[in-house]
Amino acid sequence: MTAIDWFRLAPKDPNAERDPYTPPRSEVLRDGRPAGLVIDGARLEAQFAVGEWSLLLVTDDTPYEETLRAYLLDRGNRIVEQTRLSYAYTPGVVRDLQVAGERALIFAFTPATRFRLTVHDRPRHFWNAPGGVSEAIRFLSARRLQFTPEPSGGQQALG
Repeated sequence: MTAIDWFRLAPKDPNAERDPYTPPRSEVLRDGRPAGLVIDGARLEAQFAVGEWSLLLVTDDTPYEETLRAYLLDRGNRIVEQTRLSYAYTPGVVRDLQVAGERALIFAFTPATRFRLTVHDRPRHFWNAPGGVSEAIRFLSARRLQFTPEPSGGQQALG
């Protein structure tokens, strides 16, 4: 996993009134040009190359009840998979981001818990999702992205 600097986010309809229960939307730019993709989220926290994919970590930029969204993109800037991590009434801030091998990151998000985000090379079934992970039909579909609680520690700090 390698940190990259290819992507930016541009607010979609920045002057529109937003329902507080609807996440902000952003257009994805790659190398300064529209990538043909609009995603939920407002702030690009980090981005990585993982094999043939790009991994974007995006938050809604909401200070009191943050959502972290992970998007796995193919070379054509299409979403291969997405997942999110959030807890009701809990502030979330991505911090202490560390690369943990070729396909994993470790980071702090909530005040009490560190997480590991693993990008699997092929889809797998995960039967025990940690609290806060929200995906449609999680138990019925095989996934590449997996959030798990992590004891503190890590390998290579990014900075």
